[in-house]
Amino acid sequence: MNKIDNIFNSENKLSKEEIKRYLKENLNEKENRIIEGKIESDDFNREAMEGFENTPRSIASFEKMEKKLAAKINGFSYGLNGFIFTAIATLIIIASTFLITNNDNSNQNTPLTSLSNVITELTDSAIDVAEVIPEPKQLNASKIIVNSPVKIQQNEKQQTKTIKERTQQEIKMKMREAVKLDVININYQRPLSIINSTHIYVHELLVYNYKQRGSIVKQVPQFELTGLPAAFEEAKNNELELQIHTKETPYFEFLTNALFDFRKNQFKSALKKFKVILKQYPKDINALFYSGLCYYNINKQQKAIEHFSACLNNSYTIFNEEAFWYTAKSLYAKGETKKSKQQLEIIIEKNGFYKKSAESLLKKINS
Repeated sequence: MNKIDNIFNSENKLSKEEIKRYLKENLNEKENRIIEGKIESDDFNREAMEGFENTPRSIASFEKMEKKLAAKINGFSYGLNGFIFTAIATLIIIASTFLITNNDNSNQNTPLTSLSNVITELTDSAIDVAEVIPEPKQLNASKIIVNSPVKIQQNEKQQTKTIKERTQQEIKMKMREAVKLDVININYQRPLSIINSTHIYVHELLVYNYKQRGSIVKQVPQFELTGLPAAFEEAKNNELELQIHTKETPYFEFLTNALFDFRKNQFKSALKKFKVILKQYPKDINALFYSGLCYYNINKQQKAIEHFSACLNNSYTIFNEEAFWYTAKSLYAKGETKKSKQQLEIIIEKNGFYKKSAESLLKKINS
């Protein structure tokens, strides 16, 4: 066996063949689920896959680099401890993956808030008793749609027709929501947002389009009548017994249902569904972002900040601009004006979509 292949021996690591077949979508449903699980459960797997997805020619580059590295390693006359070799080879691969992806990701925003990636969600009962903030202060679906940039993917930069079509579709969508909110003079000439992620709209809400995703598994408690059949025993002798059933729902269907609740301003119900997704996929960018908005709307600003921070530390940059801006708003709503001002000043300096909004809030803080 070629020594470089040792880094792929771990049960949880993606093999070269798995990466190739995944990118070519040449897998059955079971294989997709296994690989998706590996990607979500391991940072190295996720970062490596992101690098290959964002640079279509990187597989070929990786194989060339691999052959050169293998030739040098196999030429060594002395033996290395397997663990040490694996560590060295892994570092080389990580460095190579970074070099491959660096050009595509060079314009990504730097996270403004550094928090632990481990988020402790509120319990369902705590969510139930939380108080929803007044509607004018909410970050509801219509406001999110109207006050967000038009998104295009990096590989669409030169596709003028595609950019124009996407822009027009989003502007029409924003205009419909603006009518509902009675908003006039929306500025659609603001900068476009260039992202590195495939995206779609569900209930007019932006989401990252995970191509392969396993079903969402949810434990559903049900009370069932136990005891002898009625023909042999009186009903009073029967008892109710709590049974836990497992229900599987396709990821996209489950996400759609959660976003539908958010669309109807049912933030608590939506948040509970997003929690289920995050329990199975802790780094799911869609659930992280919309959970942050839900927490904001039930006046749990610290939890909102934690989720927006997790978005900023995620490999998918689809919600980066929004996460920066809503972190600043959450800090302001929490009363941490000094930290909010720091966020706002960086947003203004970056001269992105939310610059004018940041200037307006900063002026309000300073007045």
